[in-house]
Amino acid sequence: MALCVPVRDMKDTAKFLSVVEGSKDPVTVTRNGRDALIVMTPEAYDGLKSELAHERLMRRLDRAELEFDSGECFDGGTFLDALLDRYDA
Repeated sequence: MALCVPVRDMKDTAKFLSVVEGSKDPVTVTRNGRDALIVMTPEAYDGLKSELAHERLMRRLDRAELEFDSGECFDGGTFLDALLDRYDA
């Protein structure tokens, strides 16, 4: 379950850190009843970045398969030749 704490609870940083470390989910910090910050452990943040990178990779692979199936691709040698023609002065 998501945990919300008011910003004033951050004054006791040691206690607040314990709350964040003890929560398996990110902690929402509120100010005047509205979300102000989301705080998470470095491990949770790294996991989130990894999930996002995986999702981007999977979307790119799906797009590559569609490009291949529709013939919008060419082999590596042709690609390399085009790069050399374009950038080799």
